[in-house]
Amino acid sequence: MEFDEKELAEAYVPFQKPSRVSCPEKSLIDGTAYPELCKPYTKQEKQKQ
Repeated sequence: MEFDEKELAEAYVPFQKPSRVSCPEKSLIDGTAYPELCKPYTKQEKQKQ
């Protein structure tokens, strides 16, 4: 199958209503100005099987 025959993917991005905004310093640390979007990654221990 050639690339031209495939359909493109579609993304669904819900509209976000403006809300609270973090201060500029915290926004730079968190990587976002919106506290609701701050989802820091945490390292999790692998469980022994």
